[in-house]
Amino acid sequence: MRLPPDASRLAALVLAGAVTAGCVTSTDPRDGGLINGVSGIINGSYQRRVDQRQAELDELARTRAEMDQKLRDTQQQRGEVATEALSLQQELTDLQAQSERTRLALAEIHRNHLLRSEELDMLGDERNAIERSLIDLMKRYGIGSDAVPAMPMAPTDVQELRTLQAKQRRVDEAVERAFAKSKKRAANGPPAAPAWHETAV
Repeated sequence: MRLPPDASRLAALVLAGAVTAGCVTSTDPRDGGLINGVSGIINGSYQRRVDQRQAELDELARTRAEMDQKLRDTQQQRGEVATEALSLQQELTDLQAQSERTRLALAEIHRNHLLRSEELDMLGDERNAIERSLIDLMKRYGIGSDAVPAMPMAPTDVQELRTLQAKQRRVDEAVERAFAKSKKRAANGPPAAPAWHETAV
């Protein structure tokens, strides 16, 4: 029995659709196949996978950018900490040098009797205490040894350094006053002799 031409075409389309539907086993483009590919394009599954993959790549890019920024921030912070450590250690070294200059100045004051013994002893004791504290701090951070890198100072040690600097300034001011008085006396010349010391002509 022969089917009419229209009926034959309809049967062919139904059969093709059934075959196509039966052959669509996956929407994953990696599975390949012409029928799978055509089906994926038609129903939008390929585009959804592409969009999903792009979203994953965008998220990875954002994560990488955030990590790179954190790394740059960390490197910058480390650089700032190292710079501050070097600056504070230089302050310690400068303070030690100033303390040594003060020691020499006090020795000169002692030789020339520019201050009373009590005041001179007090300044000497304070200078010695400053020097002992400085030596302790410098040993604590390995200052003076080229093999030891600059280390950040603890906040308490920074405060101790500021206190020592203030004490050193007070000692230096007292030393400067002593020398200023000495210069003033030298400029004015020796004191005049009492009247009863004059020799009668």
